[in-house]
Amino acid sequence: MPHSRIALAQLAPGGDEVKVTGPMHFASGQPGTDVLSIHFVLVRGPDFAHGTSVVKTGDSSWSETVPVVGKLDVGDVVQGFGVAVLLSPEQAVTRTRIVQTLTWCEGVTIAPG
Repeated sequence: MPHSRIALAQLAPGGDEVKVTGPMHFASGQPGTDVLSIHFVLVRGPDFAHGTSVVKTGDSSWSETVPVVGKLDVGDVVQGFGVAVLLSPEQAVTRTRIVQTLTWCEGVTIAPG
């Protein structure tokens, strides 16, 4: 998919947490758009990790360390799902800002941390 946005999923030693990281290029065609938050899930069968990363304007990447529910191992390929909540620049005519969401799904390989 064109909007794949999970660059890395690193399993912590012991396997109880995973650090999920990605780039902040969600609205490159819309200068002035603010990314408010990233919501993500890594899932394989009954095992998963879920989190939210609140970002600051101007950040070049997002990252969050979250607990693993069940068991993930280095080398596992999981499904990564995400939702970015965006706030558009102020519209000239209406002087309002529009809240948008962007979703994506991709295969992610669990890396060592």
